[in-house]
Amino acid sequence: MAKTKLDPEEQALLEALQRRALEEGLPYQSLVSSVLHKYVSGGLKDISANKPSQRTR
Repeated sequence: MAKTKLDPEEQALLEALQRRALEEGLPYQSLVSSVLHKYVSGGLKDISANKPSQRTR
């Protein structure tokens, strides 16, 4: 399988996932799979939706 070139934002996200997986002691693919499973089953909550807006006028 050919590797896909990631843009800098995507590369940073991948590296953050890999670091978090290392902290959790599991392969990053397993962490990604777990997060996706929680998302589609409604197990993830959007905490930013509960925060007041930071904008000032």
